[in-house]
Amino acid sequence: MSSQTRQPAMSSQTRQPAMSSQIRQPAVSSQTRQPAMSSQVRQPAMSSQIRQPAMSSQTRQPAMSSQIRQSAMSSQIRQPAMSSQIRQPAMSSQIRQPAMSSQIRQPAMSSQIRQPAMSSQTRQPARIRQSRPARIRQSRPARICQSRPARIRQSRPARIRQSRPARIRQSRPARIRQSRPARIRQSRPARIRQSRPARIRQSRPAWIRQSRPARIRQRRPARIRQSRPARIRQSQPARIRHLVSSAYQTEGAWDQDGKGLSIWDVFSHKKGKILQNDTGDSSCQGYYKVKEDISLMKELKLNHYRFSISWPRIMPTGIKSDHVNEKGIKYYDELIDNLLENNITPIVTLYHWDLPQVLQEKYGGWQNISVVNHFNEFANLCFETFGNRVKYWITFNNPWSVAVEGYETGEHAPGLKLRGTGAYRAAHHIIKTHAKVWHTYDTQWRGKQKGLVGISLSGDWGEPVDISNQKDIEAAERYVQFYVGWFATPIFHGDYPQVMKDFIGRKSAQQGLGTSRLPTFSSQEKSYIKGTCDFLGIGHFTTRYITQKNYPSGRGSSSYFTDRDLVGLVDPRWPDPGSEWLYSVPWGFRRLLNFVKSQYRNPMIYVTENGVSEKIMCTELCDDWRIQYYKDYINEMLKAIKDGVNVRGYTAWSLLDKFEWDEGYSERFGLYYVDFRNKNKPRYPKASVQYYKRIISSNGFPNQREPILQVENWKRKATETCSSSNQLLAADPLTSHMEMVTEVVVPTVCTLCILLSAVFLMFLLRRHN
Repeated sequence: MSSQTRQPAMSSQTRQPAMSSQIRQPAVSSQTRQPAMSSQVRQPAMSSQIRQPAMSSQTRQPAMSSQIRQSAMSSQIRQPAMSSQIRQPAMSSQIRQPAMSSQIRQPAMSSQIRQPAMSSQTRQPARIRQSRPARIRQSRPARICQSRPARIRQSRPARIRQSRPARIRQSRPARIRQSRPARIRQSRPARIRQSRPARIRQSRPAWIRQSRPARIRQRRPARIRQSRPARIRQSQPARIRHLVSSAYQTEGAWDQDGKGLSIWDVFSHKKGKILQNDTGDSSCQGYYKVKEDISLMKELKLNHYRFSISWPRIMPTGIKSDHVNEKGIKYYDELIDNLLENNITPIVTLYHWDLPQVLQEKYGGWQNISVVNHFNEFANLCFETFGNRVKYWITFNNPWSVAVEGYETGEHAPGLKLRGTGAYRAAHHIIKTHAKVWHTYDTQWRGKQKGLVGISLSGDWGEPVDISNQKDIEAAERYVQFYVGWFATPIFHGDYPQVMKDFIGRKSAQQGLGTSRLPTFSSQEKSYIKGTCDFLGIGHFTTRYITQKNYPSGRGSSSYFTDRDLVGLVDPRWPDPGSEWLYSVPWGFRRLLNFVKSQYRNPMIYVTENGVSEKIMCTELCDDWRIQYYKDYINEMLKAIKDGVNVRGYTAWSLLDKFEWDEGYSERFGLYYVDFRNKNKPRYPKASVQYYKRIISSNGFPNQREPILQVENWKRKATETCSSSNQLLAADPLTSHMEMVTEVVVPTVCTLCILLSAVFLMFLLRRHN
């Protein structure tokens, strides 16, 4: 045997002819060079008994074992999975192109890669030593050097396809390894993106992954790295340029220019009804600051502003035949005209909880059906007076609070505690009133004014505590039906949700009542009420976990809350800005919007209220928690739009800090801070103003042309800009203090000094005499 055709010695560990990297095989011409393989990508050595024609650098085939067994592959090179150390056939950095050596080296077999176990009793190496050298010495050199190159170029493809198809299929992973290196080097970042989605999927709600698995897996890398909301924003019709307020909470001037008393004027003046005995008598002084507040809206570049018209400011007694206050009409005329002059579209709410006190005293408020006609007269007057300029009308804002907190628990005006009946009766009359007002506009004004009439419902989302417990699932759905479905289902379908009729009817029967405490609609009323909604307003703030709980049904124990047979819970890990009822749970917003879509045939939706208050640091203008809240909730709304929910607009609650009902001024929802200690009620922008302004300008979040880090830059810049406003706010009490010192303390001290000096002089004169 020549020095260039030595046979490999058998390793004591593998008992196979392991080929050393220094042992060279017969030289092949430079035209038939084999690519040198990296020492990390090990291939099984070819047995000398099966001759494999040398392959050109362009048609490499994997070396096959002499017995062609699939199981003989090393545990580190299994089919099809690849070892974590050999994820792709990484080419050696020094041999990225198949560099050919004049002396072809075969890949050395590692001592750890064992070929099909050969028994130590089967003396295979002995046979190889006796027979192979002779065969190699006698015939191989001539065939390799003289005729093989021609055979490779002319007939190899046919030989491979005809006689070795099984061998080609068995070695397919090798073919993959040959073609992937270039792709890996070109798109290596893709390998990084493949490992990130799993981390993000862990934090997403399970229902998102279940409902759109294919689309998320196929497109997730780009959407996650380049901002998912931006891609949703391109096709969504919603306009994120709205803010909101209400008459009693912001106007003040409770007894000025002929305004009559409302139930909240009377209720807030009762001691102990409102926290710290606050009232809305002056509130933000919005009645006198119309132009100033509109300038704030213009700075934000709003295109819609939702406000309410005070019923007792237009009709002091609530009855049209008694008196119509022209000064009240003039105020709202000026407000609407100023909004339109600044390209801001008014959205008018007809009832935001300020029922005229006369109607409460005379009829019992919403407990009496007579109020329906009086409210319809008020609405018709508004349509007649303002309808040529107002195209969006909302009949009631959050009737759930009017019914439950006004007539069930007594926490809100008028403060009645009619447990088990008051809330249902009030809601029944409100639904009838809404339908009557809608028909009035539809028959008398729609043809001329081309406007829309809807209702704004507030609702929390209910999530089952245990998603595998059917009772918890039913309780969570019941929670939403008793909240949103109570009003939405009659308006869209003509009658109350079946679950309400079943539960309240059963509880009433257990109490020995002949009829259900839930009123019923006649067949004519059902037809009259059904479909009386051009759009649906949704107000949403938070979410609750819901679980089943059975309450007793004895006499005296009935109430709206016990009729539901459930209890709401909160997760202590949810962000809590300080308010006892509001937790930041953004994923519940998306689920509520999808619930409305599925229950009511995807109506046109306007988000009429969404925001967060704070009790901690009420004088802090750097409200980064509010920025995070808006970012998360708007993002979930955009996801709902991607789900197909027909959302047309988003309204943040609210423009200014204001009177917050039974909480007084202890909670602040506004983007602008109002100093209620100052009689002028000055406004100071919070950091959230700058952030919301950016969202308005982009109508969402940045698109693909802007990096996602831009959103974080918005937050950082907004927080920085609030420092100057903080200094002004801090200086304002100091200025007031100095004014007090100058105007009161200094003259008082001077007067005392003069008196003391006079007394001392008199004492000296007497002593001298």
